[in-house]
Amino acid sequence: RIAKNLVIAYTSCFKITSCKAASVTSARWDKIQSVFLFLFFLIWGNRNFNEPLDGIVYGVFVSLGFAWAENVIYVTHPILGGYETALERALLSVPGHGLFGVRMGYYFALGKYRNRKRYLPLAFFSPYLAHALYNYFLLKREPVFWLFFSVLEVRLWVFGLKRIKELKIARRFGKKYQKSLSGGRESFGNTLKKDKKQDIL
Repeated sequence: RIAKNLVIAYTSCFKITSCKAASVTSARWDKIQSVFLFLFFLIWGNRNFNEPLDGIVYGVFVSLGFAWAENVIYVTHPILGGYETALERALLSVPGHGLFGVRMGYYFALGKYRNRKRYLPLAFFSPYLAHALYNYFLLKREPVFWLFFSVLEVRLWVFGLKRIKELKIARRFGKKYQKSLSGGRESFGNTLKKDKKQDIL
């Protein structure tokens, strides 16, 4: 099914409307849903999920696991497979899935430690939208879309590195920052700014 969707995506990307549909299809609602459900049912209530940074760790771990399964299917496919496919997926797909996992894991952590109703939906829809845009820009044939793809790639990396740093600091300073993530009056960012002023960092 996955390989079939990729063929449909490539062959239908001659029109903008069809390429939009193809990118959303190849982003695979059920794939993102599966990653999210794995996280929710296996990690949410797990006693080892005891700090915010764990959300990103588990999110990336599960996302790359699904990327590995996709890679096996694509690379061994009789039509789409081969060394070129393996190289393309190594350079684009694997880092992309890791970055989508960061987004999912970050909001997943905020959903647990701050506001479940607000952030848990974002843990699903934010990586899904990023994945759809990622596919859309890659599948379009016009060179200008590579510029859009490059901008998106940079933004994904910047977002990921900032959020990892944010939750690493929360881990470093322990309960004080985790309390700010858990719905206290001060946000995590405000607490961090105050400590910067006091030369704690």
